[in-house]
Amino acid sequence: LDTAPNDLPENVANALGGRALADLKTLSPGVAHSESTSTALSHSVEKRQKQVSPAYHAAARSLDAELDSQPGSSGPVESEFRTYNSGKAVGLVAGAYAAPSSAFHVIIDLIACQLADGHLQFIDIGHGKCKSIFLQQVRRSLELALHRGWARLMLDHCLTLVQHPNQTRPTAAEATEEDDEEARASYHHTYPPGYGG
Repeated sequence: LDTAPNDLPENVANALGGRALADLKTLSPGVAHSESTSTALSHSVEKRQKQVSPAYHAAARSLDAELDSQPGSSGPVESEFRTYNSGKAVGLVAGAYAAPSSAFHVIIDLIACQLADGHLQFIDIGHGKCKSIFLQQVRRSLELALHRGWARLMLDHCLTLVQHPNQTRPTAAEATEEDDEEARASYHHTYPPGYGG
């Protein structure tokens, strides 16, 4: 994200700086959610968001070590990484049931500001009012996309894990786990849901 030439709100400028490196992560339901003792709705995604930047630093140091950089000094990969938002990667995390991390809200704010700035040349309303209209639209679009993504993932898992009733089954003598997996994959590839076959 290159935000340098823009006049940014304070929260966006603090989170993204002039040039930011963002990585989209998903957090599926499981241990991260069930072991959380916090009552905050987005505790798990915020925790995962904080892990993104240190992971990028570790990967950069690992790549520099492969390039025979001096131990204790920044190599070319880590030096380049530090040019993005003072070496902080922005973790955009979408949790189970489409719970977005706080970094998503920063990006939403940036998008709404840009849309409002472009729209204000055509209408005469306050910037705050115009921005709030676009904030609502962008949030709704993003959350719908996240919900649809999770729904698609669940449907894909259901289709690959549940055997279709019309699918041919090998006899016990010739059946193996590998054959079952291959037959199931082939069946769903050949006869997608709604195909009518």
